[in-house]
Amino acid sequence: MTNHTNRVRVVHIIPSLVIGGMEQVVKTLCSGLDPEKFEVLVICIIEKGVLAEELEKRGIAVHVINEKRYKILSHLHPSYLANAIKGISPQIIHSHSGIWYASAIASRMAKVPAMVHTEHGRHFPEKKIAIFFDKKAIKLTDRLVCVSEHLSRYMAEKVKVPKNRIEIIKNGIALENCKPRWVTSSYPLRNKYHIPEDAKVLVTVGRLETVKGQKYLIEAFDKLAQQHENIYLWIIGDGSLKEDLFSYVKSKALENTVFFTGNVNNVKDYLCESDVFILPSLSEGTPMALLEAMASGLTIVATRVGENEIALDHGKAGFVIPPASVDDLRSTIASILEDSIVSRKMGEEAYKLANQKFSSQGMIKKYEELYLKLLGEKLQEGF
Repeated sequence: MTNHTNRVRVVHIIPSLVIGGMEQVVKTLCSGLDPEKFEVLVICIIEKGVLAEELEKRGIAVHVINEKRYKILSHLHPSYLANAIKGISPQIIHSHSGIWYASAIASRMAKVPAMVHTEHGRHFPEKKIAIFFDKKAIKLTDRLVCVSEHLSRYMAEKVKVPKNRIEIIKNGIALENCKPRWVTSSYPLRNKYHIPEDAKVLVTVGRLETVKGQKYLIEAFDKLAQQHENIYLWIIGDGSLKEDLFSYVKSKALENTVFFTGNVNNVKDYLCESDVFILPSLSEGTPMALLEAMASGLTIVATRVGENEIALDHGKAGFVIPPASVDDLRSTIASILEDSIVSRKMGEEAYKLANQKFSSQGMIKKYEELYLKLLGEKLQEGF
C-alpha cells in the first residue's frame, strides 16, 4: 500500500470551473499532478461548473463558497475563504485570475506556508482599482506565474512585480486527446447543423464578451459570405453578449450559416470537423483554444495580442493579424479559402509545433518543480 502521509497538500482557488480556457488549465493541472507527491483540492468562489464534475470523478474534492456568502465576501477581510482554507490545512495556496487579492489575504489569515498565483491574462483597458489590489497582493505572494513572456513583462512594468518573484509557465494541453482534422472520416456535427461535407467551416472558441472580438469576426464573415458560397461559422462559447451577437447575425440574415453552439464539452470534435480556426481577441495570455486548434491541425488566423504570435512561430504556423480589424480578418480568411495548398501546409506546421512545445506534461512538471522548490525555501526560513 502506498504511503500518502507525506504528500504536499495544494489548494487551487478559482472563481468557478465553468467551461473556459483558464478553467481548462486548472482542470488539466489538478488532474495531472503526481498523486504520489501531491494531494490536490479546489475552492470555487462563485460556483462549481461542469469541469468540477470531471475533477470529482477523478477523486479531487471541489468546495464552493455559496452565493449568499460570496455576496458578503470582503476583499479586505475574506473570512469565509480563510475559514474554508483552515479546514483543509494546505501547505500551498495556488490562486488564479479573478481572485488573487482575496486569496492572498485569506492565505495569510489561515497561516498557509506558501502562496502562488497564476495570471492567465489581463482585461484591457485596465481598471486602476485592479492594479491597486494586485500591487497589494504581490506583497503577500511568494511566486507569480505568468503564462507568457508578454504577460510577464507587463506585470513587472505595470504592476511592479519584482522579477525574481515571476515564473513563466506556458499553458499546455493533453495532446493525447487531440487528433488532426485530416484523419476525420465522419461528420456528425456537420450533419447536426445541416452543413455539407464539402463546405468550408470556420470556427471560433471563447467567452462571448467584448474582449474576445467575435463581433469583428461576424462582420468579416458577412462580407465573405457575399463573395464565397458554401461557407459556415461555428461560434463556440457563452457570455453576456450572446443576445446582441445573435441579433446582429439575424439582422444580416446569416442564421442559416452562423451557428451559436453555447458551451460544449466536445470542443475538440468541433475542431476536427472544421477547416479554419479564428481567434479575433483583443487581449489574451496563451489561449488554450489556440493550442487545441493547433493540435487539431487547423489553419489558424489569430490577432497579434498576448502570446499568439509567439505560439504560431511568428506566422510560420498560422496567420497573425492586427486586432479589431474587419478588413484584415476578411482578406486573410479569403486568401485561405482560395488557396487550399497553403492552408493545409499551415495546418500541418501548427500540428507539429503543438506536439513539440505545448504538452500538458511539460506544464505540469514545471508546476510540480515550483511547488517543491517553494516549500524547500520555506523550510529553510523555518516556516
